[in-house]
Amino acid sequence: MKKILEYALSTRDVKVIAGTFAVENFGSRRVMEKLGMTYLEDTEYTKFDDSETFKVQTFFRKF
Repeated sequence: MKKILEYALSTRDVKVIAGTFAVENFGSRRVMEKLGMTYLEDTEYTKFDDSETFKVQTFFRKF
């Protein structure tokens, strides 16, 4: 993830990044925290085929 972030910042005019993950996915939360991202909100996500809806959290970071 750090390399992707470095690439985005060096080649694009990125001002904010955001990431959303299922609340039970603690590994993804930890990655976002390590990248310096901050909690924004709890929401729900529904798959495109409407087969499942689950709780998610969104984190962000401004540059």
